[in-house]
Amino acid sequence: MEKKFKNNMKSRKTCKNEIGITLIALVVTIVVLLILAGVSLSLVLGENGLINKAKEGRDKYAESAKNEQSELNKVDEWLEENIGGNSDENPDEDLGGGTVENVTIPEGYYYVGGTKDTGIVISDAEADNEKYKGQTNVGKDLVGNQWVWVPVETPSSMYVTAAEPIAITGGTTNVVTGVTTSKYTASEIISGQTRVLPNATSSYREPDIVVGDDGTSYDAVQKNWSAAGFTSLKNMAETLVKDYDDMIKSLET
Repeated sequence: MEKKFKNNMKSRKTCKNEIGITLIALVVTIVVLLILAGVSLSLVLGENGLINKAKEGRDKYAESAKNEQSELNKVDEWLEENIGGNSDENPDEDLGGGTVENVTIPEGYYYVGGTKDTGIVISDAEADNEKYKGQTNVGKDLVGNQWVWVPVETPSSMYVTAAEPIAITGGTTNVVTGVTTSKYTASEIISGQTRVLPNATSSYREPDIVVGDDGTSYDAVQKNWSAAGFTSLKNMAETLVKDYDDMIKSLET
């Protein structure tokens, strides 16, 4: 019995010596891994790390591109100033432009005919240049597309600013729009007729609503604005006033 017990004890001791890694080795391994991790983070996130280097490269590229564009702009400005838009292939090409009776003709267009008082006709084709120079009437035998520069009188002389807002009523007491205007046309029109105040019973007024044939019927007025596509009589009056103001602003511009 005693001998057998001793043999078992010996066997247990042998197994005990074969258990895995020691605690010291584990600690050393963890320390080494932490050191490697710290070095890796330093290489990526440090002052001279990969991320900072990438940011520096991006910033330098953007600055270089900006400087390059600036230099290109300087070259373009020099070419525009010294060559003036003429190509090397056609150094004597006529690019149009100039002035006629102190009216500026845009570059790329040519004076065809007409006068400042009647309207100056311009064309985008060089073949039409001065074809009807100084003539009031311009023929239709032109090559390019034509435009007419029409003289516009001083806008401030074309309308009157009322001291008090004037109601838009179509000249009748039956039409109530709730809309007023402070500007109305006062310039002379065809046949020597002169515009009058909005809401007057006389013709030749602007802006204002045109009433029905009987001059007093609200139903006739309603029929007119409905047929014209307005949502209400007030909407019609507001649109007339706005369109008139927009026209004056356009002329002033």
